[in-house]
Amino acid sequence: MLIQIADIEMTYDPILTGKEIPEFLKLREEVFKNPKASIPALTALKDQHPDFPEIANVLTFAHIQCREFLKAEKLIQETYERNPDYLFAKINYADQLLRKGKKKEVAALFNDRFDLKALYPDRKVFHYSEARGFFVVMGFYHLAMKQKAKAEDYYHLAMKVDPCHLSVIALEKKLFSYRWKWFKIFS
Repeated sequence: MLIQIADIEMTYDPILTGKEIPEFLKLREEVFKNPKASIPALTALKDQHPDFPEIANVLTFAHIQCREFLKAEKLIQETYERNPDYLFAKINYADQLLRKGKKKEVAALFNDRFDLKALYPDRKVFHYSEARGFFVVMGFYHLAMKQKAKAEDYYHLAMKVDPCHLSVIALEKKLFSYRWKWFKIFS
C-alpha cells in the first residue's frame, strides 16, 4: 500500500528482504517483550551480518529499553560511520548530535537538504517509519535552531504519518508544552 505525503510516496510494507529476515523479525518482536534477553542474539546476528544496519538499529533500541544508554550511543555513532547513507543511521545520529548540543552539525549531516526527495533523489518510496523519523528529527532540529514555524510544519507531517508514535508525541510536548500543562491540570 502506498500513500502520498509531502511529495513522497510511503509504504507500510516491510523494507527488508533476504534469508536473515525471519530470524531478524523474530528478534525484533522479542525486543518489545524482553529487550534484555534479545541483546545477545541481536549482537550475534549483527556480528554475522555487519552490512545489515537494520540489525544495529534494533539492537540500539534494545539497549535503550534496557537503559544502557552508553552502549546505545556508541552503536548509533558506529552505525552511522559504517553506513552513512542509511537513513535511520542519519536520523539516529542527528538525534544524538542534537542531544549533545551540536545542532549546527545536523545541517551538514543532511547536506543542507531538509526534504527526503532532495536528500535521496533516486528513491521513489520510503517506509513510513523512515518518513516519520526524518520528520521528527527535522522538527527537533528546527526547534533547536529557533525556527518554530518550520518545526511545527515537520510535526504536522509526522502526525499525518504516525500520530501515536512516542517520538511524535515527544515533539508535540516540546513544541506545545502549554497544551500538555493544561492537559495535566484537567486530567
